[in-house]
Amino acid sequence: MSAKPIALLLLAIPLAFAQSVDSILLLNQSPAAIAADPQGNLLVAATQPSVAVSRYTPQGGLIETLPAPNLTAVTLLAADAQGAIYAGNAATLLRIGSSWTPQLPTDSFALNALAFDPQSNPILLLTDRSQLPNVFARVLKLDHSTDRKSTRLNSSHLGI
Repeated sequence: MSAKPIALLLLAIPLAFAQSVDSILLLNQSPAAIAADPQGNLLVAATQPSVAVSRYTPQGGLIETLPAPNLTAVTLLAADAQGAIYAGNAATLLRIGSSWTPQLPTDSFALNALAFDPQSNPILLLTDRSQLPNVFARVLKLDHSTDRKSTRLNSSHLGI
């Protein structure tokens, strides 16, 4: 077994216990990321045969599988307080099932992590390489209703 499935399994164990999800065997998928929605359902992003996100009940029953258009890989997966699913990678962030896709300067920024404020606006942790040789970590809050980068919350030099 390669390191990636083992790492995903290790990540799934605390998530499963925290959300009361029983053990789930995923067949015929290449899981890339996992998360839980507010109802305790398990979200699994898979990349084979194409990128999609599946939602499972805590008992392991498949609720739905949603395509993730314009993504070739998934490294970020999360659900906001209303249950909207967000998937992304270093260069792209999508709200699955919605036309909302923020325009981010992907030539010098890379998405590293995703969280939400109480109004379900995405908060992104970015690596900023726009001022090489200096590399910065930036926290950026987006307004999902307008796609505006509403707040730059923090910036710190990474010393890389």
